Amino acid sequence: MITLFAGPVTVVVVMLVGWSVLTSFGWPVHEREMLAAGIVNAVGGVVAVLPLVRWMDHGAVAIVRASLVGIGVRMGAVLVGLWLVSGMGGVERMALVYWALVFYFPLLAAETAVVAWLSHKVKQ
Repeated sequence: MITLFAGPVTVVVVMLVGWSVLTSFGWPVHEREMLAAGIVNAVGGVVAVLPLVRWMDHGAVAIVRASLVGIGVRMGAVLVGLWLVSGMGGVERMALVYWALVFYFPLLAAETAVVAWLSHKVKQ
């Protein structure tokens, strides 16, 4: 279950930190783009965990392989999601891309930490 919650929790934490930092400096936040990129990354993170949930019972090597498949799935899901959102009217595309990158790398770090924890926890 922790694997399913790691992505959305990471996105929410990054969203709160990003919003507080930008507003404290008086910089534009682009709330619509922030929310859209957060949703796209959270959905991509949840979809990326599905291979991991599927192969988690097959040992540490299967967990690492599933995480690599999950990274590819997440990249595709985020790219397709950004493509769909950018086609909507009223969205500033560069702000959307910047927010997507801000969410993408902490999400990658969180998923890597969860995979390392799972592969260490499982019997060899």
